[in-house]
This record gives sequence, structure tokens and C-alpha cells, in this order.
Amino acid sequence: MSRSVKRLAAMKRWPNRDWAVEDVVDVCRAHGIRCLTPARGEHYVLSHHLVDGLLTVPAKRPLKPFHIMLLVELVEAVIEGKKWYAATKSSFSF
Repeated sequence: MSRSVKRLAAMKRWPNRDWAVEDVVDVCRAHGIRCLTPARGEHYVLSHHLVDGLLTVPAKRPLKPFHIMLLVELVEAVIEGKKWYAATKSSFSF
């Protein structure tokens, strides 16, 4: 198991732990989630093409448990979307 997968499991178990933005960025990179760094603002913007919507995470302030819970939900949605995409791609033939 990779370090980022273990970190995601720990985030799921303990969202109220003192998580850093670097932990969030590491998990996002491991799962192919685009993580835009703040140019002038104060938030990272997380997105993936298989999931509708955006998630914003503060860059300077401490992360709250609901930010971590939303990140875990986003990663799980991306994983499910990849499974669905792989299943439908193999069932269609042109």
C-alpha cells in the first residue's frame, strides 16, 4: 500500500486530526485530482473531470474536519468514477 493510500485511510478514520495542506496535495496527486495553487487567493481548488463541482481548501489557515471529510468523499467519488468508466469502456465496442 502506498503512503498516500494509507494517508487517505487515516484521513477517513480521523478527520479531526491536525492535517496539513501538504497532506491534501499528496492525496490529490496520487489520485489524479487537479489541485490548483492559489495565485492571489487563499484557497486551493480541487477538481476532477469525472466528478461535478469544485472543492476549495484553505491554504494558510488550519484545515477543519469538514474539509477532510469532503476531500475523502471527492477521492471516493473519483475512484468510483474510474471504476464505472473502465466498466463501460470495456462493454462498448465500435
